[in-house]
Amino acid sequence: RWTHAAGVASARLEALSASPADPPGERAHAGITATTNREPAPEAGETGVAGVELYQLTAQALEGLHQVVSQLAGAVAELQRHVPVFSASSLPVPAELVIAQADGRPAIGYVDGSTAPGYRGFEDVFRGSEELIRQRQRYYLPYLVDRAPVLDVGAGRGEMLELLRQAGVPAIGVDTDVTMAERARQKGLDVRCADAVDVLSALDAGGVGAVFSAQVIEHLDHGALGAMLQAARRALAPNGVFIAETVNPHCPAARKNFWLDPTHRTPIFPEVAVSLCRQAGFARAVVVFPGGTGELATDLLTMPDYAVIARP
Repeated sequence: RWTHAAGVASARLEALSASPADPPGERAHAGITATTNREPAPEAGETGVAGVELYQLTAQALEGLHQVVSQLAGAVAELQRHVPVFSASSLPVPAELVIAQADGRPAIGYVDGSTAPGYRGFEDVFRGSEELIRQRQRYYLPYLVDRAPVLDVGAGRGEMLELLRQAGVPAIGVDTDVTMAERARQKGLDVRCADAVDVLSALDAGGVGAVFSAQVIEHLDHGALGAMLQAARRALAPNGVFIAETVNPHCPAARKNFWLDPTHRTPIFPEVAVSLCRQAGFARAVVVFPGGTGELATDLLTMPDYAVIARP
């Protein structure tokens, strides 16, 4: 459907953009139909001064329309550039949940019932491999290497904690899911199965250099999120940093991925995230798009994740 629609739109816009900008030589009554024969502008003696002015205004209007159509044609060309990506992803389903039917056609399902227990099993399928997540989270290391100790809220399988250990940065993690915490501890990481607000509140004021969380805040209701932000600000050292990565709901593809997880509560738009940080008392905050172009207008609509980085 995407290919056909884009092709039709492109052909129509190409035809329109090639149309003459001058008024047509012959017009039916009330301008409902017209031929495309060009003719020179009328002389003042033929139609009067008013006729010449009307011709000039019409020509200007058509020239403006020609420019708009050209811009639309460019937009359709950009759409066509992305169509092959959509077509190649005709089955946006994790590979391990696609099986072959008796006639060879694919279906969503499974034939192997073995999986990791609890939320960890869900993450293994829908979050991606641990190596993939480590590569993605490497982006945040420059913000954290000089901010020890680091508290990883929602540490999950421990990908960020592994990166910090490799960089020699002292860090601990907390996670409310026992299966995730157990997976991290299997790697020798210090992860406690506990509530983040409870852990943050028990810390001395200014006791940590950084609070990091990836794909966590979308799991919290408004009250719990506000409590976590306030507790994190209190626990941070004066030169500390708070980082919260989450799904970017401005990106259409990311909105679909957001609702794959039944434990998600509500998408948090980046402009809302920075406003919540301000309400929690952070002195300043900025939104970044890991892997993005650096152009807000582009990244806002194309990057699946963003992170708010706030400082006390």
